[in-house]
Amino acid sequence: MKGHGLSVRAARDIGARAVAALYVASSNAGFGGSLPRMALTGAGIERWRRDLSQPAPHHWWVAERERRIVGFAGVCPCRDPVDAALGELDTVAVDPACWRQGIGRTLMDLAIARLASDGCAAAVLWSLARHEQARGSYGATGWRLDARTRDGDRQVLDRHELGRDHAPRAIRSAPA
Repeated sequence: MKGHGLSVRAARDIGARAVAALYVASSNAGFGGSLPRMALTGAGIERWRRDLSQPAPHHWWVAERERRIVGFAGVCPCRDPVDAALGELDTVAVDPACWRQGIGRTLMDLAIARLASDGCAAAVLWSLARHEQARGSYGATGWRLDARTRDGDRQVLDRHELGRDHAPRAIRSAPA
């Protein structure tokens, strides 16, 4: 999938270190004082190596511009709540220098399309309740707050109903 110098592809051969570094940078910039600052660690890199190598129905993509990773996203079967009819947006992260350029939305659209094509009735994601930037982005892309919370109400569940109109168009040119 290409557009405006952006290329999105399956993350099969992407180094976990690059993904982990982008995750740390995006999290630190996005969460500000809401969470302790993250650092790039061997354990973090190993976590991303494991996640990126999970077989289907786990799917990961990277967005690249000029051969540099500027974002990534992944989906998986829903882990909380465990429900076979639900898919989960595991992560969507964008390089802070590239925020507000449509990269997150492109990745989000692809993730939603994949979950729909995998037969999920809805998708869920967990986010920080007071993370206003994320709340706005999720709302603009069709996510709606669910009544569920966890971690002492610090995290909220968002839900995105899926249907046939979400599936094939966005995933045709971006393999799983």
